[in-house]
Amino acid sequence: MTAKVVSVINLKGGVGKSTIAMILGEYLAFRKNKRVLLLDLDSQCNLTYAMMKNDHFTHLRNSYKTVYHIFKNALDGRIRPVNNCICDQHLWVSNIARGPIQPTLDMVVAAPDLAQLDVEMLALWESGQPAPNRFNETLKKSLVNILDHYDIVLIDCPPSLSLFTSCAIMASDFFVAPIIPEPLSILGLDLVISRIRELKRRYPEIRIEFKGSILNKVRADRKTHRRVAEQIYGNDANIYMPFKSWIPDAERLRVIGDFE
Repeated sequence: MTAKVVSVINLKGGVGKSTIAMILGEYLAFRKNKRVLLLDLDSQCNLTYAMMKNDHFTHLRNSYKTVYHIFKNALDGRIRPVNNCICDQHLWVSNIARGPIQPTLDMVVAAPDLAQLDVEMLALWESGQPAPNRFNETLKKSLVNILDHYDIVLIDCPPSLSLFTSCAIMASDFFVAPIIPEPLSILGLDLVISRIRELKRRYPEIRIEFKGSILNKVRADRKTHRRVAEQIYGNDANIYMPFKSWIPDAERLRVIGDFE
């Protein structure tokens, strides 16, 4: 069975994209025995730092096994398969399942170097040089050889309409959006939906579908949260497609990325 590729997207930062991606990945792997690949596309590396110790990350970075190196190769005109950058199992730090290492969870880590690629793309444009053809298909092409080895690929996207977010959209079957019941968080989702609509007009082959929003960091004692949540769940058009369950603002969830 071919893996489904799911992106976790919202253009508003701080809504819990990395935490949601980690929770979903570990739950599916450890509780449902699904074969899961986590993929961190954010140069802030929150998911990466949550999943492993710094010296392990440094080892992967020095071994040229990060998402940055996949995109850097594409910028040089070469497609690098994702399986060349999947980290070794013994490097894992699992924050939820404290038992033995599970063989069903893999990851490709991010690196701060990703931010430099935007600068390099701008330099190409300013110098009049052509960008690599269909660069936004880099991730889609890199994933082809591993889709039969997993049940699901989860992509943690950056909080911006960056080139990397577009690459994730091009590669994905579905996306979900963590949102805090606040106006700016809703706006971040509106912008994502608008961007995907625009990309679908330009690239008819895009297959991504919205599967729903996950209300996160909800504080029932705040009037704004109650009012916006009521609007989301009571929306007649159901454009935000909220999941029935929501996640409260809890200290344990805020520090879930910490490790010893």
